[in-house]
Amino acid sequence: MGLYTDLLASVASWDSGTNGAGVSEMTRRDAAVTDEIKAYKVLQSDPAAGLDFNARDESQRISTFNGVASSGNFTLTIDLAGESAFTTGNIVWNASAATIETAIDVAATTAAVTDWTNGDISVALTTNLNDAEASVTFDGDSVDEARHSLIVMNDVDLDATVSTVSVITYGQTDRLAWAAIDAMGLITGGPPPTGETTGLSVVTDPIPNVAYPSYQTLQALAIQAATEDGNDDIYQDLMDLFRQRHAV
Repeated sequence: MGLYTDLLASVASWDSGTNGAGVSEMTRRDAAVTDEIKAYKVLQSDPAAGLDFNARDESQRISTFNGVASSGNFTLTIDLAGESAFTTGNIVWNASAATIETAIDVAATTAAVTDWTNGDISVALTTNLNDAEASVTFDGDSVDEARHSLIVMNDVDLDATVSTVSVITYGQTDRLAWAAIDAMGLITGGPPPTGETTGLSVVTDPIPNVAYPSYQTLQALAIQAATEDGNDDIYQDLMDLFRQRHAV
């Protein structure tokens, strides 16, 4: 299906900032937002959401010790979305992928991570961190399709500098509201990583021959985008951008 069809199917009722309006007024606004999105659906032939807006799992990279480690231990602190951070037990400097993954499993189980199953966070490493980078993928049912904080490596007694951690792929659920905002030509520079609006700018002229969406539709899309990202601040950031267009 196309992105507008999928978006409409995913939203039971639009929240368009009704501010205490009665049921009849809420129903009217809900219908108006739906009708306006359907108009874009027809105009744009209901395009598919770009790959940037599809659900995907988070993956992070742990850098190598660059061949200088020869002894000692480290731990990993993992802060999952919606959970309390937990820290593994000591991991030897030249641990294999399986050893690192087991340490994560034990710590997550001890921390009682919701719906955790061993192996929900997988580790890929050809030899050990002294010689190669490790990739850590949050692909199990308890952690998939979400953005997580960067893993932190803690020095216990290493004879080398701790590794740095960077994002390979940001995790996210389907971001259909963001896909619609992008397809409508309302913003440029997107999509930002889940939960952020960094780098976005407003488009002063949306797609040709189309009326700029009504304020209530902009509100509904901004609220839905914030819901998809799990960050209420997204709503205000997007509405501030949309207001800039009217000030141009």
